[in-house]
Amino acid sequence: MTSSPDDYDSTNCVWCGAAVHLGPDGGYVCGQCTYTVTPPGYEKQAAAERAQISARRHAKRPG
Repeated sequence: MTSSPDDYDSTNCVWCGAAVHLGPDGGYVCGQCTYTVTPPGYEKQAAAERAQISARRHAKRPG
């Protein structure tokens, strides 16, 4: 899996060459071979969201 927009052509899958449509934030999942390219900054944003969810869960635990 790659997260850099420079690593792929915006209209074709880097794995199988099938035509793809980029998502609203970049990245795609190929409908032919299911290869996935994440949008730029996705990993950092997902980690921050997981941390927020974890903090909320901790706050709700009776203690």
